[in-house]
Amino acid sequence: MSVIEKIFGTHSSRELKRIEPLVDKIEALRPTMQALSDEELRGKTEEYKKRLMGLQWRFFMNQKMVR
Repeated sequence: MSVIEKIFGTHSSRELKRIEPLVDKIEALRPTMQALSDEELRGKTEEYKKRLMGLQWRFFMNQKMVR
């Protein structure tokens, strides 16, 4: 390990440190998701797809406004 890596860490260690809070949030949702029935889980999937499409649409519209 080089001196720079000892001071700043490797790319992988910095990336893991960066995403750790997100992983913790996702893991915190595990009990809630496990408690859902198959039908409720299907409903959540549709909800997430709609939310994602809304985010993509807003991003697309913002990009058009910037141009």
